[in-house]
Amino acid sequence: MTSKVPGEAAAPGQEGRGATARLRLISSGELSGATAQTTGMIRAAARPGDYVWVPPQVPHREENPSADTEAVVVIARSTQEAIVVNLSGL
Repeated sequence: MTSKVPGEAAAPGQEGRGATARLRLISSGELSGATAQTTGMIRAAARPGDYVWVPPQVPHREENPSADTEAVVVIARSTQEAIVVNLSGL
């Protein structure tokens, strides 16, 4: 489980997780994000009860768009490695 304080975003640029797939369950608050696909940029927002699936090798960025509410997220990963690759461009 992790949380993002109001206004918190991923590190500058986008994140990549290499060979790690991630499934997120939004427990409270709101999470927004973007992913770079071969068909273009995809943006999405997730609210409590929503699941977000990020496949391996998919560049992405996430943030808490709220000015006053913490986002609490339960995360399941396909590997125990804490892989974070900062990429430019998203």
